Amino acid sequence: MVASCHVVTAEASSEFVNGSTIKVMTAENRAMDGNEEMVIFRKGTAEGKPEAEKVKLKITNEFKPKPRDEYKLSGPIYKWDGKEGALSYDEKGKEEMEFTTTEKSWGKEFKIKGSIEYKDIPLDPKNKEELANQEGPAKADIKAVSPVVKVKSVTFRHGKENSSLPVAEDAEGKLVPTPEYQADAGDKETAILYAAESTPVIQVCFDVKPAGLKMKDVEIKGEVGKGKESILKALTMEEADNQNFDANSKIPFKAAKLDKKVALGGVSHEFEITYKDVQLINKPDYSVEKAYVVLKKPVGSWTKKTPWKKVLQFFIEECNTKGIDKDHDIICKVKWKVGSNKYNEVGVVYVNVGYNKYDINLSNFLEDTNQKTNCSDVATLTGLCSNFHGIDLKVRKCMPFLNWEYHAYNKLGDKIYDARFPPGDGTKNEEQFYNQVGIDEKSKGEKGHYVQLREVDINNNFIGEAFFWEVPFSYIKKQTPASAMKVIKEDIPKYEGRRIRVVGTKIRDGVEVPAKAKFLLEDIKIENLEIK
Repeated sequence: MVASCHVVTAEASSEFVNGSTIKVMTAENRAMDGNEEMVIFRKGTAEGKPEAEKVKLKITNEFKPKPRDEYKLSGPIYKWDGKEGALSYDEKGKEEMEFTTTEKSWGKEFKIKGSIEYKDIPLDPKNKEELANQEGPAKADIKAVSPVVKVKSVTFRHGKENSSLPVAEDAEGKLVPTPEYQADAGDKETAILYAAESTPVIQVCFDVKPAGLKMKDVEIKGEVGKGKESILKALTMEEADNQNFDANSKIPFKAAKLDKKVALGGVSHEFEITYKDVQLINKPDYSVEKAYVVLKKPVGSWTKKTPWKKVLQFFIEECNTKGIDKDHDIICKVKWKVGSNKYNEVGVVYVNVGYNKYDINLSNFLEDTNQKTNCSDVATLTGLCSNFHGIDLKVRKCMPFLNWEYHAYNKLGDKIYDARFPPGDGTKNEEQFYNQVGIDEKSKGEKGHYVQLREVDINNNFIGEAFFWEVPFSYIKKQTPASAMKVIKEDIPKYEGRRIRVVGTKIRDGVEVPAKAKFLLEDIKIENLEIK
């Protein structure tokens, strides 16, 4: 506790010597508010719970009456009255008295009355007129206060700062209410989301008793409590709009800049509060169990769709991206989680992505993460998760690909990420990836990027025999959505000048299906997907 020796004075109501006074003072760590009659009693624990405390108060006689020969004085008689302040004491008639505080005195203003009286004044008739106004006690009424300051609420997402990103309770988008932390009715599992390298600002409302304390008299420092971990580190109190220190004041605190890495943890702080040079022993604190930090501010679909708590839990906790500080590592972690041991090369067990309808049933996937996924699912889920971490990962569709109608994968810059092929872990550009993974094992080393073609007459009717054409990447790359649907007229030296059209696409084991594929590389705008 901080030592303090301030003194409060009060004029006596009966003066034996003109202008004389008495003083009431404390011998221990108590603050006296200058010459204003205020004494602060304060003791507590780290949890902010009041404890009984012994408080010693002393009356000091500042005047010394000088009796005349006609009369003499007895020794001073001391009187105390602490009943108004919910203080108790056992002994009486002493210059120094020990009081015991109770919970009733916390957070309230009250008075402590002290007096000194000299009774043995003979009222000789010849002195009666002189002493008429000089008998009776010298009094001091000391206004005392025992302040209580606790954390009432904390808002992480607010106003122009808005350093915490919005989070929804569920897929329907009901936002987590603010303030996110409330002492009486708060949800400690409220999800808080930050982007790495941001400088968070929180707003704290304190429960203050008695009301009316001024900000100028209060100093507050926020620190992570001993033995606790918190995503937000030391807090610095900023200038508040409302300078009154009361329960409605939203006092801003700026935290240290966040590290550049994905983080998962809680938020916990205790506040050291000093009021009028007295450090309050109890340290009001708060804690929230769920706080997340993504690598960068979310992009893509998440600029239109608020992520909900289950998305944070899966994309960070279950994908185990905590501590990662590189785009590549996050993509690989996510790709493995959504594709490993679940990837279904042939059929589709659960269709989570519908590119034609531009929707994705993300809720369905999160409710059962063991379900199988196809290439569209993996590419879209990997894209959504990477976008959520602030990585501008694209979803790419190539048609045809390995005799399939199409194949979906991810592209970051000029590097390819794909769940089906190890070479697709960001080590190859698109052409290298297309050529390397295009080996059809069942064709004994022959390239698998081929389609069945046939010559057609001027009316677009098939003539002649069908043949297979190995489609080079250069041909697919230069096609546009308009040209991809036209009859093939070039890039086939053997049939130069002839009209050629796709007959079918060989899927496997010689089974052919009617041609549906375009010759096209296409970016899927997953930011346009309706996420359910």
